[in-house]
Amino acid sequence: RYNRYMVANISTAKYLEGDQGLSEKIVLLLDEASSSPARAHLREDWFHTVVQVGDVVHIPIMESSSNDIIIDNSQGYFIIHPDRLISSTAVAESFFCLRKSVLQQKIKSLGDYSEALVHGNLIHRIVQNALRSNDFSHEGLMEEARRVVQSSLEELLAIDQDENTALNILEKTISYIQSFGETYVGSQPKPNAIVASDIGPNIAVTLGCKNVAITGVLDVEEHLWSPTYGLKGMVDVSIEMAMQPSHKTMTIPLELKTGKSSRFISHRAQTILYTLLMSDRYDVDITAGALYYCRTNSLYMIEATRNDVRGLVMARNRLASAMQNRHTLPAMIKNLHSCQHCAMNDVCLLFHKSIENGDGSSSGLSGWFDMKTNHLNDNAAAMFRHWQRLIDLEEDDIDYIRRDIWRLPAELRELSGRCWNDMVFDQSQSNSSKSVVCFRRDTGFTENISMATSNISVGDPVVISSTAGHINLGMGFVLRLDQDSVQINLTSPLRRTPQRRDDFQADIRQVFVNNGQITKYRIDKDEMASGMALMRRNLVTLFAREEDNGDVKRRRLIVDRIKPSFVPIPPVKMPPTLNPAQQNAVEKVLSAKDYAIILGMPGTGKTTTTAHIIKALVERNKSVLLTAYTHSALDNVLVKVRESGIDVLRLGNPEKLTLPACVGPLRYADVFVLVGDQYQLPPLVRDDIARENGLQKSLFGLLAGAHPEAIAFLEYQYRMNEDIMTLSNTLVYDSKLKCANKSVANRQIELPQYREVLTKIHESGSSCAKQPCWIEQALDPR
Repeated sequence: RYNRYMVANISTAKYLEGDQGLSEKIVLLLDEASSSPARAHLREDWFHTVVQVGDVVHIPIMESSSNDIIIDNSQGYFIIHPDRLISSTAVAESFFCLRKSVLQQKIKSLGDYSEALVHGNLIHRIVQNALRSNDFSHEGLMEEARRVVQSSLEELLAIDQDENTALNILEKTISYIQSFGETYVGSQPKPNAIVASDIGPNIAVTLGCKNVAITGVLDVEEHLWSPTYGLKGMVDVSIEMAMQPSHKTMTIPLELKTGKSSRFISHRAQTILYTLLMSDRYDVDITAGALYYCRTNSLYMIEATRNDVRGLVMARNRLASAMQNRHTLPAMIKNLHSCQHCAMNDVCLLFHKSIENGDGSSSGLSGWFDMKTNHLNDNAAAMFRHWQRLIDLEEDDIDYIRRDIWRLPAELRELSGRCWNDMVFDQSQSNSSKSVVCFRRDTGFTENISMATSNISVGDPVVISSTAGHINLGMGFVLRLDQDSVQINLTSPLRRTPQRRDDFQADIRQVFVNNGQITKYRIDKDEMASGMALMRRNLVTLFAREEDNGDVKRRRLIVDRIKPSFVPIPPVKMPPTLNPAQQNAVEKVLSAKDYAIILGMPGTGKTTTTAHIIKALVERNKSVLLTAYTHSALDNVLVKVRESGIDVLRLGNPEKLTLPACVGPLRYADVFVLVGDQYQLPPLVRDDIARENGLQKSLFGLLAGAHPEAIAFLEYQYRMNEDIMTLSNTLVYDSKLKCANKSVANRQIELPQYREVLTKIHESGSSCAKQPCWIEQALDPR
């Protein structure tokens, strides 16, 4: 289904169109599965496609079985880097600024909590839920508004708005939503359910849809990946729509817009791209979409014409090629008005100065550029450039692995330990809210492979797909795992696979039903490529100026490496269970004005000490934010904290976190504490070059090396007797590690039936009876 070709050679030639010789680009291809050759002739608009030897491309299935494939304005598509799934929204926006679209893909945006955006999201949810329940009564909509507001208190708090104010504002839109439902929702199109035609082409004739009705809702917020077209996106509502006078019922995407229609062009492009995504998911040719503007109660039908789709696929290819070049960004548009109002301007200018060595003149933005970047000295620019390059290298490796979710058969990927194949949904072990789901091996699974021995562990992110090829039906994290079943905590709802109704006809009646048919699933370990985008955003925040929400205090501490300050504190009453080193660590944290580092060597009680630190801080009316590398590391601390009667949120293992990953949560704290051991496991980095150049350097190691005076050493260990401790103490810890007491130092293993078992082994004729017994030498306490 997702057959790929490797570009082996590129040449240009002439072909005859009537009596006129026209240019074509001939791309020699090698089928990656069969190694058989093919030739793609890129003609007309496709001639200008930027493609290089070594690129991977995809050609969606065409009727011709020839190895000479002609792709021109009337037939075929040529997808470059198809395994790089590009956001449909980014493609639609790329016509205005390609650089912005690349940056939006590379860097995770922080939540924008403007009133317009928050209320737009609330209205989206009200409309979506009303469509699901088919209840557009005033009472039903108001009740839905109250439920949505109660579940969005965090967003409302961010814009300093209470529930009653939000409800009063939303109530003004209820009449519009009610009118939408009364007009456009029903079993048949109503006479007043007219398709708007004041903007864009009037497609009532070509689509046969002067009047329309939403007759069914297939899904809401449907998260779609399309390896066929190299796209991804979130469809607001997937619907079945009846059209008059054509008497057709078609499956289409419905996009809801709560803002103005002034961005109709990009909204239209986005809707067309969603038709491609849905075509791939529903296995049917979807030729149109609907675009609804709540403010004006206007519904537009958007036809996915060949010309429009071709132009958007080409725009997607340009964006994919720009993103493939990791270390170079597209040129700036150098338009002061547009750049000043761009949501990505802080990122764009930071990259231009630090990575592209740009200035006010080269940016075309003169004094405004200087004002936004003058706070960056040469050292800061060099550090930003260094870390961004390392993230780029690591991201290459993650992308390479993630594509195997759709390119490798599940049977083969399971052999590498990164997939579970032939899984079925287990309703009995899934919770009623459907946020936790359980899957078991299908009874027909014959391979003797235990799920517990795979490379997927509790806490790992996973992607759920059907074995029939429907990619990403759900995402989540492994919650529990045994030999033949797994429980997953979902981060996106589990979608059903599309099942066609008995009276389905692709041209006139695209109708689906959930008939309870058993679906077999594959569950793949996800590589969380979005983590790279979050790392970049953390770095941008660290280096941005204060007026742009930059973290100036942390930049001075981490980038400029200024000395952290400590203040004298009155004597602290310590529990007798803490040893002197642990007591010193608590005092070190309480006296810190910037940060403190606790280096806990093996078995020295890092978890216990951390819990006591939290208790001491809470007693001083401090709020504490805890972060951790793993769920288990976090839970071990929280168990002890809860024993102290403290209400908890969720500190962990910062020695395992790279600097870009660790600095994100720190901006929310006045003082931060790093607890760990830099001599144990370093951060996990896949790319060899990135690792060798320092991406595995943790924030813990960076600050501990710069300011050892900030370290409190936990040196008394309770885990090993003196002989065992000597090995790591001599090789790693410079003899700083000590046994906590004589009992620990002299501890020996107790095996009550050791002699009896050893005798039985020797009597059984074991070869060790004829020579010094290695078991006896290893276990005999004498």
